[in-house]
Amino acid sequence: MLLAEERVRHVGTDSNSEFSGNLEEQYRREICLVGRWMYERGHIVACEGNLSIRLDANRILTTPTCMNKGMMSPEDLVIMDMDGRHLQGDRKISSEAGMHLLFYRMRPDVQAVCHAHPATATGFCGGRGGAGPGAAS
Repeated sequence: MLLAEERVRHVGTDSNSEFSGNLEEQYRREICLVGRWMYERGHIVACEGNLSIRLDANRILTTPTCMNKGMMSPEDLVIMDMDGRHLQGDRKISSEAGMHLLFYRMRPDVQAVCHAHPATATGFCGGRGGAGPGAAS
């Protein structure tokens, strides 16, 4: 049975600034929670993987580069625009931000992206020679 913090729910993109501010704080906490969850379960190690969530049509909240996702705090997260420009936060945007933005551009219905390196998936891809047609090498 999943804990309340582990349940998946729809992410809204309300543009009301007061509501959005509270929602941003919630998303910051939840990204940190998911980062810890991924780290504790071995889906990521060290500084690999990234998480992001769409705040509105123009802004993405994302994990920073060079930081263990299992040890983040909400103030470590950064905000970028849909062109990958740094808008807010003290840390740097990950080099993988472009991959997240590609999904957000291609799929307006996508509200969050989780990129990890679970050992079973990595081993499967390596053992089979890749994830299939079009897989990155």
